[in-house]
Amino acid sequence: MKVILSRKGFDSKMGGKPSPIINIDGKWKYLPLPIPYPVSDTIYDDIVLYNKYKISDVIEELVSEKIRKKNNINASDKCHLDPILELTKIGNKTLQPALGQSDQAESALKKCGVDKGDVFLFFGWYKFAKKNQEDKYQYFSKGDKDQLRELLGLEGRANNALLDKIISDGIHVIYGYLQVGEKYDLCDEGHSNIPEGLKCHPHYKFHQEYFSKSNKERKKLEPKLKTNTHNSIYAAASFLNNQKGIPGSGLLNYHKDLVLSHFDIPQSETYKKSQWKKDFFSCNNYTFTHIKQEKDYIQSPARGQELICKDNALQQWAINLIENHKQKK
Repeated sequence: MKVILSRKGFDSKMGGKPSPIINIDGKWKYLPLPIPYPVSDTIYDDIVLYNKYKISDVIEELVSEKIRKKNNINASDKCHLDPILELTKIGNKTLQPALGQSDQAESALKKCGVDKGDVFLFFGWYKFAKKNQEDKYQYFSKGDKDQLRELLGLEGRANNALLDKIISDGIHVIYGYLQVGEKYDLCDEGHSNIPEGLKCHPHYKFHQEYFSKSNKERKKLEPKLKTNTHNSIYAAASFLNNQKGIPGSGLLNYHKDLVLSHFDIPQSETYKKSQWKKDFFSCNNYTFTHIKQEKDYIQSPARGQELICKDNALQQWAINLIENHKQKK
């Protein structure tokens, strides 16, 4: 079983702000924000998490009107809802849990043989947020250092300068997972057998629309798209490791053990969220693509969506991580 760390959600270029971690009924939970995507048929106003949190409302409270307009993340703007980690209703459509991938990222997954049984762990850029006196969400500020210190497990360790930097820059953290139940290569003739529940997936719908058009129309639709060579959907398994009790995909509860960014930084150096904990993984006998091992930390890549562990060293570690932090409804 391969383990893939998959970067998803808002970043500095797509969305421009971090996704929030908010307190819901006493538990800190993730609100992953999908990136803007002008050829989608889903808008931000369509998406509701935890049965009551409309994504567009949260974005409006956290992000200024100027930045929302600049980054195309207003309520009526189109977005790329992917991965889908739970059975999701958008209008009269029901979307089955799945991940779509294309182009260079899918080429990398295909080259490493990622397929049925393999596990994606999704990570992204996050900041903690809470309600202010006006009952609107805002990211943590300098007045929230004590609470941040507790949430990150840094009691007695983090100085004010480090906490200020974390508040400013946010963290990299694992927020969800998907074990592959079936893979569908949309560039192969066999994709005609794709289940109905996946025909609403954005990668399938866009693939069908793209190839129904002339070459001239395709260039206007998405000039850089290369889905004629690589475009697949990874449908979630029904249950994790085929054992009833834990779904094959879902969001995790926030916990400090899911934070990738490392905080043991010499005073002469600066905190960077892309520098990960050296001891985050359970053993030293593993190799990820695109990850560089430094003396005191793991350096994640500035870009690149799929970080693939090519051997089986981390399979039990990944299963244990999911079992320990699965979202309980």
